[in-house]
Amino acid sequence: MRRFAWLSLVLVGCSQSVGFSRGNMSGSHDIAMTDGYVFVTSADTNDLRVLQLTVPNSPQRTYVPAPNPLESLSIPTINRPTSLVIDDQWVGGLLRHGSYVFASRSGGAEISIVGADPSEFREVSRLATPGPVTATAAVKLDDTTSRLYFATFDGTQSTLFSIDLPSAPNALRALTSAQRTALIRVVVSLGSDAVVALLVVPPLVARTSDQQPFCDTGNHCLVVGSRQAGGTNGQTVMLDPVSFRTAVLGFPGPVRFLTTHNSTATDPQVRAGEHVFAILDEEKCGGSDCGGVIAVDTLRADSTSGGFHIAIDGTGAPMLPLDFGASLPVGLTIGVSRDLNSTDGGALRLINQVTMGTTVTQVSAAYAAVGVTTAANGGITFFDALRMMQIDGNDDEARAQNAVMISPEGYPAEYITGLDAGTDVNFHAQAITVADGVWRSQRVVAIWQAIISDTVLPVSGRTTSLAVPASVLGRVKLGDLVVFRTGSAACSDARITAINETGVTIDAVPADCPEPAAFVIRAGPEAPFTIFRESAPRYLGRAKAGDEFIWTEEVFVRLDGYNPSTPALRMGFGFDSVTSPPPRDSVWQFFIASGYAPFTFLIDTNTVGCAITQLPGTALFDEVRRRVYVVYPASNAIMDIDPALAQRVAVGVSQNTYCYQ
Repeated sequence: MRRFAWLSLVLVGCSQSVGFSRGNMSGSHDIAMTDGYVFVTSADTNDLRVLQLTVPNSPQRTYVPAPNPLESLSIPTINRPTSLVIDDQWVGGLLRHGSYVFASRSGGAEISIVGADPSEFREVSRLATPGPVTATAAVKLDDTTSRLYFATFDGTQSTLFSIDLPSAPNALRALTSAQRTALIRVVVSLGSDAVVALLVVPPLVARTSDQQPFCDTGNHCLVVGSRQAGGTNGQTVMLDPVSFRTAVLGFPGPVRFLTTHNSTATDPQVRAGEHVFAILDEEKCGGSDCGGVIAVDTLRADSTSGGFHIAIDGTGAPMLPLDFGASLPVGLTIGVSRDLNSTDGGALRLINQVTMGTTVTQVSAAYAAVGVTTAANGGITFFDALRMMQIDGNDDEARAQNAVMISPEGYPAEYITGLDAGTDVNFHAQAITVADGVWRSQRVVAIWQAIISDTVLPVSGRTTSLAVPASVLGRVKLGDLVVFRTGSAACSDARITAINETGVTIDAVPADCPEPAAFVIRAGPEAPFTIFRESAPRYLGRAKAGDEFIWTEEVFVRLDGYNPSTPALRMGFGFDSVTSPPPRDSVWQFFIASGYAPFTFLIDTNTVGCAITQLPGTALFDEVRRRVYVVYPASNAIMDIDPALAQRVAVGVSQNTYCYQ
């Protein structure tokens, strides 16, 4: 079972600063931020609404009013806009917002171009695309030109296009439909893999691919994420749109979303575009185990070793995908500190509620870069985006607890010969050590002569050569037991005498099995204990009496103090021999408490000033105002959160948090 500590972001009582401003959206699927404004889709009404971030003499925001001040401004667009991008521009490593907001919808063959300046809050132009749009990105090339990238997919062919547009809205308005269409250029055709994510990244000094300069000065690069049908495979590449050279980004699977970060003046390790963050596509394996958030370092690529490599985390090892439990990440944004050393002039500060035993302490810390992820279960998680690690709020060390022995019938057993604490033959949790944070909180069991073949395997006739799947064969040892079945009845044991590449050989088919139909493999007396855990992969290994079982193969999360030489699990089987074997399927069970609590919180839906459901979507980090904006599509709302006042606690109070519907 995956265990997470939550907080509720609560605003209590009328004395708190609860803001409320109504934009009357319907279908708020996406948000995008320009200088001082957040644009939000209203797909059901085929328009955009605009939240003004700076209101004179007020800490709150308000929606830009329509000419009728009783209504919020409605900017008509294409039908059902669901995706927004801005033609951002990097100047000296800092992001500057451009001239336009581009509104599209998945599968639609048109894009609205909306003015980003308050004097142009309207649809400036509309672009007909050569096919259904699957992804967009934009960049302002200079003071006169904005470029839109868009990918289309017609069911068999994916194509990446670009169009250069005048940055002056009046000049764009003057173009006819035919003139706009003539400006569209094919960048590259991508075959049958659909493009699902596009991201413009700025040039980076000393960036190379195969030791040659690559998107290092002058021009931007485009990151293109594609996936095959079903999401099981895909690739993400960085494309130089001038030379058309490409370099692979070494994500462990296809991606659903891409983002990057700005520079910070106080920390040379944070350079704009040096890291590309991705939400992994969980459809690769059909669940959250292959999802999460991960980053790639885009400084040096080597085509012989997979292109750009996974970013290095604060422990010096390749970053692990950030895990959000059984829930799937939805939104992702990265914010950097403008002044890490200041008390209030730009530092990103978080208040972490650190728990040790029953003691809870508030710890305020400044971060050079903070990532914010929203998840489908309503959780909002902050993580350290410089060190590529989760922020831990639990100072308790991981431990084994609640050790019990269970009979094959499922009843607690007072005594079963087996695991040992080193002093007697009873099972004690003190005989087990667990590395801090590397485990999800879950059950672990050691089973006496367990079935290790997972499923019943077929057999044809009375043969001593048995085919065994490779996934099972790696668990098998000489001396293990084969138990044949005829119908529902089990036969006597056979013993494995040889193991080959495709299966095993047994000593003989038992005489009481005239027509065996299937078989299972059980752990034999040479290594009778089989260790399983609750989460995948379930099988951990085998052990015998007198062994010290050590498991080191996987890490759930790396925390400060992580030591790769410390085993994730160490279990002592402390006696020399078993003189009275217990019944088969006797279980020794204990629970691992991970010693880890991420900086994750929930919005308290009852006290934020408007009714929302726990289904957050896109997140944006406003580095100027040090705020986080999160859209809630099912509630047609935007939450405005002060990250410095959010607290990872069970129940807390956070001032200056507002809801806008």
